[in-house]
Amino acid sequence: MFEFVQESKNMIFTEDLKNIVHIAEPSDIELVKKMIKKFNTQSIEYRFGSFVFGPVVMRMFHFLDAPNDALECFEDPDNKGFFDQHISYQILLDLLYNHEMYDEMYRVFDVVKERQLNMTKFPKYSVVLILGACYKQAVALAEMGRVDDVLPILRGVLEIDSPETNNKHTFFKDTITQIRTAVEKSTSEDIQKEFNDIEKALRERQLIDEQTLDQLLNSEITTKKVLPVVRSTPPVRRQFVQHNERYMS
Repeated sequence: MFEFVQESKNMIFTEDLKNIVHIAEPSDIELVKKMIKKFNTQSIEYRFGSFVFGPVVMRMFHFLDAPNDALECFEDPDNKGFFDQHISYQILLDLLYNHEMYDEMYRVFDVVKERQLNMTKFPKYSVVLILGACYKQAVALAEMGRVDDVLPILRGVLEIDSPETNNKHTFFKDTITQIRTAVEKSTSEDIQKEFNDIEKALRERQLIDEQTLDQLLNSEITTKKVLPVVRSTPPVRRQFVQHNERYMS
């Protein structure tokens, strides 16, 4: 296949790409990238079937733990449209998150917002990963000793939190612990006092979540499916079925 892909007149068919993606090892990544580009740029009439490759290829990159290759393939202009599926975005963002490539995640998310697949500008599972990246960087500010930049973020939640609403803006307990460690290293008594006051207020309003960020991001995605309403005598109540699914299934 490596020799075959070098010839411009040769075509890559669906089964060719399927086979290589499912048996690929790290040493095959460059070949896969060339095949994807050739497959995506050849005339549409030579593509048989309607198989969607984006999620499968991204799962391959994820399995082989190759974030840079996945990002390069995603951003290649010749591959335009190949990864235009919400699940492809999600798998790529998850892979970048695992490697702490947060700036690259923001770059990918800019593309996601621009393309607006199915009229969706902010796909929810991609947004969760982006929020995770932001959160990891809030923590990074504390670890760098930039407590002055962190305290306004904590204080801002207290200003917008309202007892009348159930939409609380919470912080994870491990984040507060890390910030406290950074504050304790500060020589400023004013900063230490301000943090203590903020932490006390957060606890009083129950705005500190007992789970950790990693626990949330690695938990199973749970959605509710609604069964059709059946009209009878007496009326049958609407029922909800809990359905669990993993985003990598």
